[in-house]
Amino acid sequence: MPHTDEPTPRAGTHPAGRPRGPGPLRRRSHGGDRDGGHDDAVRDRAFHALDAAALLLDSDGSGRTDPDTPPAELLAAVVLLRAGRAVLDDPAVLSSRLCSLNPLHGPATTTENLWSTPDRPPARRAVCGPCGAYFGDSAAARRAPVVAGATLCLPRERDSGPGPEVAGAGAAHGPWGNRWTPYHLLSGPLRDDRPRGVDVEKLITAAREARGVH
Repeated sequence: MPHTDEPTPRAGTHPAGRPRGPGPLRRRSHGGDRDGGHDDAVRDRAFHALDAAALLLDSDGSGRTDPDTPPAELLAAVVLLRAGRAVLDDPAVLSSRLCSLNPLHGPATTTENLWSTPDRPPARRAVCGPCGAYFGDSAAARRAPVVAGATLCLPRERDSGPGPEVAGAGAAHGPWGNRWTPYHLLSGPLRDDRPRGVDVEKLITAAREARGVH
């Protein structure tokens, strides 16, 4: 199976509101390219990704991670942090989207024909190298239940039932059951069906909008 690398962030609800100013977390996020060895596009991507992550984690500018950050926003922040770091480590991934099965895997480097549900034809999905190697080995690996089991999910709150999208997926998403929600169906910046992979620029914009920053 491909690596899963799933975080288990804390549940809770987050008060909406505009951040009061660039707190210590945001100021620290601005120092990723200390050696100045990257071009403007790379520095801008890293800066905006790290800054958007800090906005999600520290909305009041206190310099500490908000303890009631919802799991979906915490996950989006981790994805942004990794995306910002990745483009500094390898500027060639600047235009890359992130693995559509698990954006924590990093940049998508290939595509595979995968089933999302048994009642729909397979579609091309952008995936990272390890996922591509796994799903490219056999047709059986590309079946909907296997794809569902490899998709990044977060635990659902104990008293909440599956959303209509998850329930409507039926047996194809059996691994999700009543306990898990796939990342692209969570309420938050990552919510979307992104077979082409997660677009980092769109995620940055969604994170900023979630905090009232435009």
